[in-house]
Amino acid sequence: MSRLELEGMLHRLRAERFELTTRADAKIKGIKALLNMSAITPVDEIDIEGVHALAAELLAVKQQMLENLGKAKKIEKEING
Repeated sequence: MSRLELEGMLHRLRAERFELTTRADAKIKGIKALLNMSAITPVDEIDIEGVHALAAELLAVKQQMLENLGKAKKIEKEING
């Protein structure tokens, strides 16, 4: 594969990583918002299921991020020699 093709792939991975970071940030903010309610809401009324769902989605985003980083490292290694 040519250097130009590899650099294009790396650029796409960086764009995907930015999107994944944005998604992760949204999940984290959602979790924080739900848990902040615990200061003024009885425990039995806290949306723990919502926290769990967001945490599961965050875990999936983290896995995608790790895969993205692994691919990027391989491409960078190939570009640099």
